[in-house]
Amino acid sequence: MNPEYRWVTIGADAHPFLWTVFSSLGVRSLKVFIESSHAATPIDRSRLSGLVLALGEYQGRTVAVAWSDFRVDAGSYTHTNTRRFSAFLR
Repeated sequence: MNPEYRWVTIGADAHPFLWTVFSSLGVRSLKVFIESSHAATPIDRSRLSGLVLALGEYQGRTVAVAWSDFRVDAGSYTHTNTRRFSAFLR
């Protein structure tokens, strides 16, 4: 069974663990790609399995962000992450 995914827009102040991404891009919000089952719960590192997949605007262009957080499972890349990353690319 393949999970369903959705986009959730988050602001820079809502998730302190993403401050590096926000400050690097200089954006105010990101559209994060997550499993639908996690959409109603607060986003955190462990819920994302250490892999943040997002879209943001940088200098008028849409950029994709794929960020692996080594603090979650030492940055290991699980089959769950692989499925989500593949869906993100599609």
